[in-house]
Amino acid sequence: MSLRLIDDRERVGEFCASRMSNRFWEPYTAIGLERDGEVIGGVVFDSFYGPNINAHIAGKEGTTWLTRRFLHAIFHYAFIQLGCIRMTGAVSSANAKSIRLVTHMGFVHEATMKQAVPEGDLLLFVMWKKDCRFLGGRYGKEIERTEGT
Repeated sequence: MSLRLIDDRERVGEFCASRMSNRFWEPYTAIGLERDGEVIGGVVFDSFYGPNINAHIAGKEGTTWLTRRFLHAIFHYAFIQLGCIRMTGAVSSANAKSIRLVTHMGFVHEATMKQAVPEGDLLLFVMWKKDCRFLGGRYGKEIERTEGT
């Protein structure tokens, strides 16, 4: 089973859109993870304003898709390549799985937009570059090992 990062904007965008109730906007970029030619995880970035970018993350149920390498790629793109100091994620208050995912990743709740989505509230989470554990340590070392082989 081959697992690899991809930068196929359209395929990853379609994959993410099919799994999310919220929308992302043009222009957008995307990073995906595929196994044996099938996209199993993706992140779409939109609304880049210099210090901030919005991220929309989705994965295939029942698969291991949020790997160290993928996490490093997501945050390296936003914080190192683009130079952002923060990343924002919006999650419906009805989506308990996504709330657990983003808080486990280290995002913190910043604001609540009352009745902003059909399911109820829209919760805004932020990851600050200074607090991101996915840029170095074992995550960065994992990338160095993978790319050097």
